[in-house]
Amino acid sequence: MKGLIGLSMMLKIAFLFLFVCDGYHQDCWQFFFKDRQEYYSLYVHSKESVPQDSFFKNYEIPVKVPTTWANSVEAQIALLEEALKDPANEKFIFASESTLPLQSFDVVYKTVMASSGSIFSYHRNPHSSINNARYAYRNLNLIPEEFHYKTSQWVILNRKHAELIVQDKEYLNKIIHYEADNELYFGVFLASKNLLHEVLPIDMTYVDWQKCNKEGRKFPHEFDDLHDQYNANQALNAINNDVLFMRKFSKESDLSVLKPYLAYWPKDDNVTPFKFALYNRCVKNRYSLIQSVLDNYQTPFTVLDCGACQGYYSYKIAGDYSATCVLWEESDSTIEHKPSRLWDLHNHIYNNHNVLLFNKSINSQEIEDLSVCSSFDVVLAFNLIELFDKKWHEILQALLKIGNKIIVEVPEDDSLEAADLRTYLLKKEALCLGDLQENNEKISTLYLLQNNDREFSIKVS
Repeated sequence: MKGLIGLSMMLKIAFLFLFVCDGYHQDCWQFFFKDRQEYYSLYVHSKESVPQDSFFKNYEIPVKVPTTWANSVEAQIALLEEALKDPANEKFIFASESTLPLQSFDVVYKTVMASSGSIFSYHRNPHSSINNARYAYRNLNLIPEEFHYKTSQWVILNRKHAELIVQDKEYLNKIIHYEADNELYFGVFLASKNLLHEVLPIDMTYVDWQKCNKEGRKFPHEFDDLHDQYNANQALNAINNDVLFMRKFSKESDLSVLKPYLAYWPKDDNVTPFKFALYNRCVKNRYSLIQSVLDNYQTPFTVLDCGACQGYYSYKIAGDYSATCVLWEESDSTIEHKPSRLWDLHNHIYNNHNVLLFNKSINSQEIEDLSVCSSFDVVLAFNLIELFDKKWHEILQALLKIGNKIIVEVPEDDSLEAADLRTYLLKKEALCLGDLQENNEKISTLYLLQNNDREFSIKVS
């Protein structure tokens, strides 16, 4: 089979679905699984009976466990028990009726199988604090404090951990009495077995938790209208950042504007993508402006990407040019035991030897310290410098000590820092590489600031 080679065993991924009644957007799942039957198994636990005409009907397990939006871990364990009967099932992925795969099956398989451990982010349980609003419902006071962890419900388990979980009764019987047992059990149990070090701390299912209800409690945003620009950009951003799955897509959601961007969806030359083109065009235009600088290098060069986020541009530069890129990004120090997503993806999945990671706080002193022993041909600073408020000039001066050519992106907003930065760049005769637009409105401008007097011509199309 193309894309999956060199396997001595036919190891499979078990997809474990939790439904109220039936899965949404079944056409997407059917195309996702097409021609990959040997590499997956399906299992469905539905609160109600799955309709006879559903794609998922044949995969419904006979066991039915009462579930709520917050408490479903016993149903998840019932799915594990059924899936473990197949010795070829090596990884176990939980999904809901509103989950959608964002990458091809081959990419999902390669990514999940690249790690021998389970895959999910975890952190200390915030509800264990008496000052937390949900303390009375999720405090875990029946559990030793050193095991108080919280995870996403949508974990990916390896076989070793799954087998241990289905044998457990001690922690399960305690945790099911708390609200949100599906976010508490997996972390607590594996912590009790001293096995969290075997977990790759990344969430492979994207959920948007940025919205709040009237009481100020966050809730998962529902993507019911992909013609809405916010929803469209969220979905495409997840695809571009190699997220494997995403929820919550409502049953009524029109996916016609998303499908052209899904790798497994059949390509139709008569379909013209339109809604996501705005965000995608912005990404491509930014890279095109960067290339107007990079194309002038005839020999290998080096790039420092400050505030690299997911590292999209550096990985692309390293692939397109004879370049070595250093991604400077801070780990997420606000959550204990949770390194940045970029750090984990690089170590476990990307593995590009021309891309190095630098994991320190981004400030003027760290940049100057690095300049003592390193220098770079190109420095990328996208929507970064103005974030340092009145100290932005210190950051820029430090970057000029370490880089030959500094590509700075300045947002088109009314902040005093952005305005001062634009004025400074113009006084320094920085070259305007071009504007980035969205909905025919300018959102930012890229400038090139050179650190020497060497002649350098820019090709701007």
